[in-house]
Amino acid sequence: MVRRLSSYFPGILSVIVAILLLYFSFQIFKTGDIVSGIILIASMIIAGLIVVVGLGIGLAYEPEIRSISASEDRSEEILKIYVARQKAMLEQLDECVELLKEIRDLLKGVGQ
Repeated sequence: MVRRLSSYFPGILSVIVAILLLYFSFQIFKTGDIVSGIILIASMIIAGLIVVVGLGIGLAYEPEIRSISASEDRSEEILKIYVARQKAMLEQLDECVELLKEIRDLLKGVGQ
């Protein structure tokens, strides 16, 4: 789940940066001031570019992140199979121990 959400971080962060950039641009904007108008327009353009680039980066790395999560799913499946195998082996060993105890008891009975 975390890996899947991480593919959206560049896009989310770019939107946050763009919003902050626009917010602070509006804070310095004064009506009729040409310089603040130019700064506002430039910040809007830059904010848009940041969003586009951030979302592009997030979408570009999404297949890699999906392949990583698929390999993790495969690893978990292999681990579950291994655990089941180990449990089966332990059960067989328990049966062997019981059988050996029975043989020991029989041999003790024959020896007396």
